[in-house]
Amino acid sequence: MLLNLKAFFCQPLGDRYRDQLPRLTRDIDSILLLAGYYDPVVAQAWLENWQGLRHAIATGQRIEIEHFRNEANNQEPFWLHSGKR
Repeated sequence: MLLNLKAFFCQPLGDRYRDQLPRLTRDIDSILLLAGYYDPVVAQAWLENWQGLRHAIATGQRIEIEHFRNEANNQEPFWLHSGKR
């Protein structure tokens, strides 16, 4: 799920961001459910860039879309089994 999300948003989408808002929202909700095992503060801090991206898309803030897209894709893996933990 997260790999698909990162792979999909790894490159700018131009005018196609709004089309992906349902997918992004669904994936964020799924990650929130799966992250229930983790410290809520850590999980929320990690999700902030993805949630910022969702908000920027929903409100049409082009500069913020690219900022949050880059930040979300460049952050460390979250899941304990995902490599860097």
